[in-house]
Amino acid sequence: MKKFTCFILLLAFAYISISYGQRPAFELTFTGIKDTSYFQPGTIRVKNLTQGGDTTLYYPDTVLVLNYVGINEISDLPEGFTVLQNYPNPVTDKATIGICIPQRDNVNFTVTDILGRRLITSERTLEKGFHTFLFSPSGEELYFFTAYYRGTCQTIKILNSGQVPGKACTLEYSGYINDEMPLKSSSAVQEFPFSPGDRLLFIGTADTLESGFLDSPETSQEYVFQFATNIPCPGMDSIYYEGRWYHTIQIFSQCWLKENLDVGTMVTGTQAQTDNGIMEKYCYANLPVNCDKTGGLYLWEEMMQYSTLPLFGFFLLSSITPTPSR
Repeated sequence: MKKFTCFILLLAFAYISISYGQRPAFELTFTGIKDTSYFQPGTIRVKNLTQGGDTTLYYPDTVLVLNYVGINEISDLPEGFTVLQNYPNPVTDKATIGICIPQRDNVNFTVTDILGRRLITSERTLEKGFHTFLFSPSGEELYFFTAYYRGTCQTIKILNSGQVPGKACTLEYSGYINDEMPLKSSSAVQEFPFSPGDRLLFIGTADTLESGFLDSPETSQEYVFQFATNIPCPGMDSIYYEGRWYHTIQIFSQCWLKENLDVGTMVTGTQAQTDNGIMEKYCYANLPVNCDKTGGLYLWEEMMQYSTLPLFGFFLLSSITPTPSR
């Protein structure tokens, strides 16, 4: 009867998702790379620079659910029983699902599609601790993974961006840790102040490495920490812009020009840079050769072209079409 009730709730949840297409919260999903290889962060700290406050995620908990309409998280399941959101999400090949079990017992698993059809059913006796499973999708865009433990159930949604028609989805047991994992508490998430558009600072750590960046999310996002630094930006080690080559450099999760920018028309130091539609620059000692050596000197307003849009450097790099390296 418990399984049937949970299944009915699952179908209702799927129906609501399809009918309304809106949620009172959205999810920030995190992963990491080093150069171009997968490199999972161990901790992820999220700090709200607009309202104040912060919260920390601990691997393998890599999804932050932001409730911004005052709805608290519902948690009437036995303390310690937790099904963690899969990572990566969306999945293209395989995804890891984590489950915390407070006491040894049988656990049943089902994977269903959006129509409620059961694609996988299995049962396993799990010891107290943290367990991981590998899920491989097939041709569906959305799956529901449900775990049943001592008369209760928890369900997560799995998004699939690598549909392979005709391939069977699979679920494989992959690991066990005989310790309770340090997860963020519900109260920590509830107390994290957030409104869409708040400026957030994300800091990921992995071993002795650290990476970070800023963003103002207004919808669900997937973020990738880049833990390599002082290397060319992966896939774009140099660019050609306004008649000159620039090398790139990876600094944490941001891609920068290695050389100082040198674009625009030189004006003398006695002239004011003005909003006239022309990019103007100063050269040291009013000598153009110095701009060739060290780049141009710009007032902030001129560099921003008198716009309030933030992070001009990001806009600049995204506006330049990459050119193969020389």
